[in-house]
Amino acid sequence: MKLLLCDTVIIIDAHSLELWNTLKSHYRIHIVSSVLAKESQHFIDGLQMKHYLDFNADIAQGRVVKISASMEDIQKVMKRTRESRCEIHLGEAESIAALLQPENQQLCFCTADKTAVAAAHLFDVMARVKSFEECLRGLKSCTLPYKLTDKAMQKWRAEAIRRFGLDAVGMK
Repeated sequence: MKLLLCDTVIIIDAHSLELWNTLKSHYRIHIVSSVLAKESQHFIDGLQMKHYLDFNADIAQGRVVKISASMEDIQKVMKRTRESRCEIHLGEAESIAALLQPENQQLCFCTADKTAVAAAHLFDVMARVKSFEECLRGLKSCTLPYKLTDKAMQKWRAEAIRRFGLDAVGMK
């Protein structure tokens, strides 16, 4: 089974688009602790109803894996991105830090955040970043919001390369 690290936007949009179970049935989903603790508590559906998210059962069954990065590694990511004038949120910083851990080399990162894509380029892990559309390819055909498409991902990757150059610095 493929391993997929999901950011907050992906988790919330997958739920609101009723695609979470499809994603979960084809990937072993990983979520960083800061996203589980704060950022993906609920979503609002098309009828403006609030739905609370609880991942405890999926974690207990091994369908969702909670992972963490050390505060030191998260701070290194945040410092490097801040120095590059690329401010990211805690969840994205922890996700990038988690991708850099040797035990997580098989993880791909699904995001719909252009700043997270730029940060992934800075740390030379952009090749492991996927759009939601790419993750769904061959599983389910549907119309997605622009931010979840391959086209958006290609644009953000190109912008990151233009902004920071072809050679990512990486975390030293």
